[in-house]
Amino acid sequence: MVLNEADGIAADKLLAVEPAWTGMHLAGEALGLPDHVLLHAGPPAESGVDGLCTPIRNAAAIACVFEGWAEDLDAGEALVNSGYIRFEPAQDRNVASPMAAVGSRSMWLIEVGDLAAPERKAFAPINGGGHGGSPAARYGRKVPESVDHLRWINGAVAEHLVAAATEPLALLPIVDKALTEGDDAHHR
Repeated sequence: MVLNEADGIAADKLLAVEPAWTGMHLAGEALGLPDHVLLHAGPPAESGVDGLCTPIRNAAAIACVFEGWAEDLDAGEALVNSGYIRFEPAQDRNVASPMAAVGSRSMWLIEVGDLAAPERKAFAPINGGGHGGSPAARYGRKVPESVDHLRWINGAVAEHLVAAATEPLALLPIVDKALTEGDDAHHR
């Protein structure tokens, strides 16, 4: 198959990257993320909070409780709806945010660097929880268990990941092995 020039350039750039897990950082420190700003997947919400889908708004209420900006989920929802919380597209800060998840300054991020060009870095929040019925905030379920889950992911789980992030871990060999063993390298 012959690629047109633009596709050839894109393929060459894709194949030149050597992605690796290179560290763990708090979002506030890594991104300079201030209080009362949440990152979300998707484009800018032109009409403010009204432009965001309900699952993202629910995840935002969960994040407000997690951050201590609100006492409970109802207060978190009221804070989100008040317009006091500012929303920014995660990709504008080089963060890949899963589904309806939002990122806040006290959440841990996985740093993915490029071993071929160490100055290139991207981030993703720690992503945990099984299926759409689980309390992971990325599903947008506004229940107290979602706050507990977020605290666990950014507490006990993050502690272990931070301790393990002592040297770069190349990701393509892991994905290659997973694919050859029948795992799509997405969920497990």
